[in-house]
Amino acid sequence: MKNFKKPSDYMYLSAAAFYFASLTSFVFAKNNTMGFMWLCLGSCFLCLASVNSKKQ
Repeated sequence: MKNFKKPSDYMYLSAAAFYFASLTSFVFAKNNTMGFMWLCLGSCFLCLASVNSKKQ
């Protein structure tokens, strides 16, 4: 029985959170710079999660 989650699951979750922050920044903020930063961070975490899940 495995009751723990893999670290890649948490990376996927954080990537989704960064994408959500990017979406809200694009919709509600007048300056889109932070939206692009959240979008880039979400993409980085998505790539890291896929690489980490292939190793396990």
